[in-house]
Amino acid sequence: MARGFEHAAMRGASQKITGKDVPQFGPQDGHLRTVAAAFVNLQQFLHAADYSYATKWAKTEVQDHIATVTEAFASWQIVRNEKMALDYLMSLFDKERKD
Repeated sequence: MARGFEHAAMRGASQKITGKDVPQFGPQDGHLRTVAAAFVNLQQFLHAADYSYATKWAKTEVQDHIATVTEAFASWQIVRNEKMALDYLMSLFDKERKD
């Protein structure tokens, strides 16, 4: 299953959810946007942590990232059974084919 995940496609799907031109999904759309925004933002920090050994992380910065993850998981618990959330999950697997 891990091969189905392509980080660029996942980032793109998440950016679509957080975009300004995205229509409202419903009363819970803010929670899905929180999840998608957390993915985009934290993926950038993941790359910095993985590839830039010179980066020094302040304790408060790490605590902020942990708070972002905590908020995203709380939001996901609220929307996880909604159609919009299930559609978002499926979009994470939607990668461009190079046939």
